[in-house]
Amino acid sequence: MTTYLRYPAKVAIVTGGTRGIGLAIVREFVRQGAKVVFCSRACGAERGQAIQRELQDSGCPGEAFYQVCDVRNESDIQRLILVTIECYGCLDCLVNNAGDFETETIDDVTAQDFCNIMELNVVSCLLTSKYSLPYLRKTRGNIINVSSLYGVIGGKNLLSYNASKGAVIALTKALAIDESKYGVRVNSITPSNIWTSLWERYANQSPDPEAKIQEGQAYQLMGRFGTPEEVALGVLYLAADGTFCTGFNLLVTGGAEVGFGMKSEVDPQPGPWASRSSQDSSRKFLLVAIERYGCLDCLVNNAGDEKLRQMASMATCLRYPGKVVIVTGGTRGIGLAIVTEFVRQGAKVVFCSRASGAERGQEIQRRLQDSGCPGEAFYQVCDVRNEADIQRLILVTIERYGCLDCLVNNVGTVDSTPIENVTAEDFRNLMETNVVSCLLTSKYALPYLRETRGNIINIGSLAGVIGAKNCLAYAPSKGAVIAMTKALAIDESKCGVRVNCVSPGNIWSPLWEKYVSLTPDPQAVIQAAQKQQLMGRYGTPKEVALGVLYLAAEGTFCTGFDLVISGGAEVGFGTKSEVDPQPGPSVKGISKDSSRKK
Repeated sequence: MTTYLRYPAKVAIVTGGTRGIGLAIVREFVRQGAKVVFCSRACGAERGQAIQRELQDSGCPGEAFYQVCDVRNESDIQRLILVTIECYGCLDCLVNNAGDFETETIDDVTAQDFCNIMELNVVSCLLTSKYSLPYLRKTRGNIINVSSLYGVIGGKNLLSYNASKGAVIALTKALAIDESKYGVRVNSITPSNIWTSLWERYANQSPDPEAKIQEGQAYQLMGRFGTPEEVALGVLYLAADGTFCTGFNLLVTGGAEVGFGMKSEVDPQPGPWASRSSQDSSRKFLLVAIERYGCLDCLVNNAGDEKLRQMASMATCLRYPGKVVIVTGGTRGIGLAIVTEFVRQGAKVVFCSRASGAERGQEIQRRLQDSGCPGEAFYQVCDVRNEADIQRLILVTIERYGCLDCLVNNVGTVDSTPIENVTAEDFRNLMETNVVSCLLTSKYALPYLRETRGNIINIGSLAGVIGAKNCLAYAPSKGAVIAMTKALAIDESKCGVRVNCVSPGNIWSPLWEKYVSLTPDPQAVIQAAQKQQLMGRYGTPKEVALGVLYLAAEGTFCTGFDLVISGGAEVGFGTKSEVDPQPGPSVKGISKDSSRKK
């Protein structure tokens, strides 16, 4: 069986690693070849040791080592780090997952209750990071903090928990800024309504647990709970592939934060609490896992089912095998990197450009077909400003491959004209290329994507999130793409189609090179742009392609989400002003006269 490990021989620490999300993270890292030290309080020691034995006997390529650690105890944390270094000699990744919640109203909560939750959920993150960083700086490693959607949008009767998880997200950004000079990336992942023992306890505390569970499902556009494994795959992405992400908060929420009110228009899904005991259901579950994730590197076959073992041995390690993908603007830069990565992962990719790029497109097709990659590439001429061309692109794909699983709307162009020089026609032309093309390709692709419960990924831009100088047409066009992503995610959730967006920052590509060439001093612009990232460099098209692949193949509980791949450019304060400094408050304070004037 082909072996393709995504985190081989890396050393990771996972706190709270014996249940739910933490356990799923431990398993995924071990499955991908990592050496994982995981912990719990002493009361979970027996369970932790059993998990260690299970993983060591599973045949997975990584290693698992259990250590008792109460993350509320500073000396325990220091011992956890020391044991890891003594055992493996280095540290590449810290996952701060340990956490808990209490349901209370402000009338009932005490200062001590609040402090207890902050101690467990926030102070533990601070201390594990503090004692890990001397080793993470040596490996240029990364930290991933597990937060919650409640820390972003709030939640009822969870005052302490909401505050603690908001603090974790802010701590992530602050630490990303401080550690960027050492090459350490710091990100957070924010799940929502993931079926775990923690959520089960929350439901059981309500007067009607079954009603609470159904309500929890209805909060998501996707009409179901997420799984710990879906969160673990997000953590793996940030650790292994998200190498141009820092200070970023990855939402794995099923679209719970998108739009107004109750979200789901789909029938309630059978919950994870339903029993699965028969061998048939185990085999079906395996097939679903392989279909969803495209690979199987490790099987823990507790049932001793020989047929299950044989099925597992036939699984490949490809992440998108046999899936059919369309990529617009696929002959250069980010688009070409996306095409290449999908073909490398076993997909059948139809990619396009205008007729002027046909010779290049055909050469790329030949090169990929001769490369030995397991997927396929097929080039088609298509000007996405032409509706008939778009219809033909979809038709050719269906005639050739019979279905469609993923559409990547990558085509786009840039314009750096100040408002004095921009015309209405310039603005309309850019909107036509960057936005209307997304609308039309989605419109004509959706009848087929609904059949496969596929997904759409639109390429936005950080400029569409925070704005950019002299981008009066480009920034609104990308802002429109991001907003359209959320709107379409809402509308298509009832059909099981996920719609997400990737917003790159400064990625060195032909588009960026073109933008730079239009400036009076290209070299100065290049150097200034490098400094805009916390990471002090440009991103690469491949880093964006890996984000697209994650959303397509593994981000199965993400919809309406914008994955920002920016090197931390949007995090913290920067030098923005181009005006002369204004008279400010004096160091010694403001006089009474000046106060009165103000």
